[in-house]
Amino acid sequence: MNKNIIPILVVLLLLSSSFVGVSNPAEELMPDVKVREQTKIPSNSLDWWSIYRHELQNITKEDFTHTVFCEYGASTTCRFCPNVSHVLNELFDPDNPDFYYCSLVHDVNLEARRRLDNDYNLLGIPTCYFDGGYEVKFGSKGAESIIPELIESCGQRVVPNLSMNITMNWLGDAVFNVSVVIQNNENENYTGHLRAYIVEIISRWIYHHSGNPIHYAFLHWAFNKNISIDAEDTYYDNTTWDGKEYGFSDINWENIMVIAAVFNDEWHQGYSFPPSGNPFDAYYVDETVAARFITTPPNTPTIKGPTRGKIGVEYNYTFVSTDPDGDDIWYHICWGDKEIIYIYGPYHSGEPITLSYNWTEKGNYTIQCKASDVYNEESDWAYLEVTMPHSYQSNWWMGWSDRFPLLQWLLGWFIW
Repeated sequence: MNKNIIPILVVLLLLSSSFVGVSNPAEELMPDVKVREQTKIPSNSLDWWSIYRHELQNITKEDFTHTVFCEYGASTTCRFCPNVSHVLNELFDPDNPDFYYCSLVHDVNLEARRRLDNDYNLLGIPTCYFDGGYEVKFGSKGAESIIPELIESCGQRVVPNLSMNITMNWLGDAVFNVSVVIQNNENENYTGHLRAYIVEIISRWIYHHSGNPIHYAFLHWAFNKNISIDAEDTYYDNTTWDGKEYGFSDINWENIMVIAAVFNDEWHQGYSFPPSGNPFDAYYVDETVAARFITTPPNTPTIKGPTRGKIGVEYNYTFVSTDPDGDDIWYHICWGDKEIIYIYGPYHSGEPITLSYNWTEKGNYTIQCKASDVYNEESDWAYLEVTMPHSYQSNWWMGWSDRFPLLQWLLGWFIW
């Protein structure tokens, strides 16, 4: 596996609720994906990420002036945090991000708590701070519709013309190097604050109410410092971070991302409880980028099972994929008769799964399956064409034919 670093452009989002202040018991949780989930999809598309994003709101990166950043105040004991997490995680497209988000887990990380309490005057959890407080979402109610609107609002802000790149180099034993380059493309001096968040993509911390891991959880800072860049000049800095110094000696290089955001030093009035509650000093984000070490997607699955049968009869189909990194696998399956993707998992790499299905109408169908790992790396789609030309027959000889495949094959010539 290639352990060389790859730079990635970025964007962000967040939300939660084991309130430091208040919560709304009337709000309902959106269920996180566990063993099986189904999603209605347009007939011309089987891409899970684009489907969900389309359902929430059509956000186009071409209209954005910069990549948006979201700091999501969460807690492991928060009842409503899984709802917000689900929205953020499904909106976030790591291959073409409109935003990046990091989860500041208030009850288990001291640095996260300081950021939320001291800098944002936190009222309660969940709260999402977009672009340093340009937009704020308090609580989880309406997250599915409101969060995309806030991302779009931030993305269309007028910002200084900055270019930023970040790279990482794994040194082993929980130690890695981070370098950042920022180009000021304006004809005047730029002053601000650079924050680089070291995050665990699939966190060690879980939501107690759902049992699911928190995504993109903040561990510590790579950079947290004021910067000044002359007109049309370049800023460069690098640091070496040792996880052992901060209690993270067990980090996995595949599971680490660094998100760097530049905050402008121009002051604005922000409120953690919009429109006027819990005021804080807001400094807006002008650009965000991220980097992570390369991971490899799972291999295209294989599909084995009957390609011809009778409607109303269940048939078994076996799906299997392997992940070069040995990561666990989720299977995304469409049976071809409905605009639905079923998600099964997680399963160990190379572990086959056998599922039964029956079709209720005559016709030709295409079974489609792709595999994704725990880092949302996805395989290509696999296909199996099946035809269901005849209805189920209850004749006594059909029962015998099912028990003797050769007899079934011979009878098939007369039935079909």
